[in-house]
Amino acid sequence: MTAHLLAFTAPGPPVAWGRGLISTRGKFARVITPKRTRIFETTIGELALAALDGKKLCGPLEVTVTFVHHRPASRPAKVPAVPWKLGTMVAKVTRPDIDNLVKGVLDGMRTIFHDDAQVVALHAYDRYAAKDMEPAVHVTIDAAPWA
Repeated sequence: MTAHLLAFTAPGPPVAWGRGLISTRGKFARVITPKRTRIFETTIGELALAALDGKKLCGPLEVTVTFVHHRPASRPAKVPAVPWKLGTMVAKVTRPDIDNLVKGVLDGMRTIFHDDAQVVALHAYDRYAAKDMEPAVHVTIDAAPWA
């Protein structure tokens, strides 16, 4: 198994991409990205750039993202009892939607891509933390085959 082109962890709870607010000034309208989304994207971008020493990735890429959310004190109704009692990571099937979580990460990593169209394979996992884990976002990037 070869090493990843990039691997990093962003500590703290995952943040879903927030819908922009539309502001008008005179005849012009602009979209304002929510502050929480901007901070999360900036953090992801800085961590990715630091892990690559300021370089950019070229060619087709395969991205794997694991979102680890805070584990609630009581078991959510949609989660089966057995895995919850074992204290392991469990699939999270509630909001925010995984596509909004992924968008925040990919938008934040614009600092290391020439174009986010380079991402040709994407694997995303949305989980509640195990009993001894803290919330975080784990990202790995590998070269994807051309054919």
